[in-house]
Amino acid sequence: MKKINTILFDFDGTLADSNELISESHFRVVDEYFPGRFQRDNMQSFNGPSLVDIYTHLDNERKEEMMEKYRNHMMSMHDDTIKMFPGIKEMLEVIHEKGIKVGIVSAKRKDILEQGVQVLGIAPYVDVVIGFGDYQNSKPNPESVLLALEKLNSSADTAMMVGDNFHDIEAGNSAGTQSVFVEWSEKSVESILPYEPTFIVSNVKELEKLILEYQS
Repeated sequence: MKKINTILFDFDGTLADSNELISESHFRVVDEYFPGRFQRDNMQSFNGPSLVDIYTHLDNERKEEMMEKYRNHMMSMHDDTIKMFPGIKEMLEVIHEKGIKVGIVSAKRKDILEQGVQVLGIAPYVDVVIGFGDYQNSKPNPESVLLALEKLNSSADTAMMVGDNFHDIEAGNSAGTQSVFVEWSEKSVESILPYEPTFIVSNVKELEKLILEYQS
């Protein structure tokens, strides 16, 4: 395995502890349009896919208005609710100091994604931000990962894609990067194993150690 010089991160559920924000925003929409069909405590499947994929599947004719309502709900709570998982900022500082290139690759709309990066105070450690609007096909399609690598002037065989969903793992694998599943979010290891992540880490310090091991 070649020396790693680039780390690509998913945002929600990987860097940002925004699961509750996402679940609550989706639930407000689906409970309005499909009363009684969904339970608030069973919204994990809504965290990962793009809004277009989610709402096209639910109701193609009303997807645009549902997506707009989701965004309105989410933004009304965004800045006061979004936070980082413990240790994330410190890890980003360490790998930044080591000269490792950092990108964020997300299905979140680009302007909202950039706002989240600013609110969390991690912009100084991020070299490129790729969000919905920069590409045509969301993860698990590798297009967004390949775009980030192109903008960073990096090659797939010297990069890792880090995420908390099968979409991240599959996109990284398809793009030719190493893939890393993080256990600190909502998805279980058992649900991810069929997608064959290169590595599985249980906490942020373990991820930092892994990155530095393959950077040296």
